[in-house]
Amino acid sequence: MKNFLNYNYNLFPRRIYRKDEKCYFFVDNYKIYICECNGINIDEIVNVSNELFKHGINVNTVLINKFGNYISKYNNKSILLLRVNYIEENKIEYASMKKIMNISPVTDMKAINLLQEWKNEVDSIENELLEYNNEYPLIKKSFDYFIGCAENAIQFYNSYVEKDKITMGLGHYGFDFLNTKSFMNPLYIKKIDAEYEKAIYVKIKYIFGELDYDELYEIIKNSNNLGSFFSCLLYPTIYLHCVKQLLLEKNVDQYKKKVKIIVAKEHNYKKIFAYFQKMFKSNKKFQLLDWFNE
Repeated sequence: MKNFLNYNYNLFPRRIYRKDEKCYFFVDNYKIYICECNGINIDEIVNVSNELFKHGINVNTVLINKFGNYISKYNNKSILLLRVNYIEENKIEYASMKKIMNISPVTDMKAINLLQEWKNEVDSIENELLEYNNEYPLIKKSFDYFIGCAENAIQFYNSYVEKDKITMGLGHYGFDFLNTKSFMNPLYIKKIDAEYEKAIYVKIKYIFGELDYDELYEIIKNSNNLGSFFSCLLYPTIYLHCVKQLLLEKNVDQYKKKVKIIVAKEHNYKKIFAYFQKMFKSNKKFQLLDWFNE
């Protein structure tokens, strides 16, 4: 790998580190990630990075190699380098996420179709689990509950979300949301329903035991599409991501711990929806929540 960096980027790191699926090194006091990027739209990623940087958000920068390209080949894999431009922290604040949400997606950026993505994910995981009957007892014990959440989220989004009122914005999608150091990685910033980003923030906070109900009230009050926010909150994004990584046998011990943490916080999840029930007890849409406390 050092020879690859020397040849393609004229970079000469003393050491390359590997931790939690991440590969990185330091040069001139900058931390630089080495990322595999097969099948990505590099122009879209660079445009997003540039747009965020233009608005004062210190998103990671995609580096150009000495041949003028963003992507280099290494062992038949597509590789890019991301330079970190901020102090990485183990927590995320709503104000930081809101800055990203408030920026309009770049022209011609492909939008994430949440409903289709959710349906595909549930079908895929259910099929995969047929081959892993007893390997992961914690998944076996918790899966029915969380897949019930997923199926109800899909039903609710499909039936009650006002599609013409969905506000598309920039948000995070498709990675381990418990690894908050990845929040400034442009590979994971997509054009998506803005309510999804708000829901992700709430879920991260409840898992870490940092949920502020006054803040939750403000998020709900300022929601442009309450049905969408509720659906995104109900869909167990973080749990299912961890399950997928386990089924792919990636960092098994790490993701087993994360699933255990999420399952242990299940009572917090129920508290959020009890709060929803209290706020919207007269709204028939949210009577779907009755099953939640069974």
